[in-house]
Amino acid sequence: MAELFDAHWHGAWRVAVGVSGDPTAAEDIAQEAFIRAIRGLRGFDGRRPFAVWLHRIVVNTAIDLMRRERRRPDVSQPLAAGDGPAASDGGVPELHAALLALSDEQRAVVFLHFWVGHTVDEVAVVLGVARGTVRSRLARAMTALRAHPDLQAIARVTDV
Repeated sequence: MAELFDAHWHGAWRVAVGVSGDPTAAEDIAQEAFIRAIRGLRGFDGRRPFAVWLHRIVVNTAIDLMRRERRRPDVSQPLAAGDGPAASDGGVPELHAALLALSDEQRAVVFLHFWVGHTVDEVAVVLGVARGTVRSRLARAMTALRAHPDLQAIARVTDV
């Protein structure tokens, strides 16, 4: 168990931050997800990577917590350094705000695909949806991100 925890803690925490938008809550989410994973270890299908299975538990735990507490992601807390792609132009707070403005479903696919690095097929497994649903959510999320006013302002400034 300790080896699994050591190997997968940071990834679980990153997924929790991505879905919840709250680095502090992500600690609780990741811990709860590990407890759920340990309790359900018999249900793990060894044909798939453990991380994919764990990330599904993390996403479900984060969404459960957010619904239970009736809260939206906190846009005032920027992502910690090293928690995802960083813009060299200083646009990270704007990108963070734009990501948190997405729906829970869109934000989850964006974080799982671009931040965590899962393939579209792996994201589908993590979220328990069809591959086409993941592709559709990614497309809608990218359209919303391109239209976000803060990101348009960054594009105008950096478009030299």
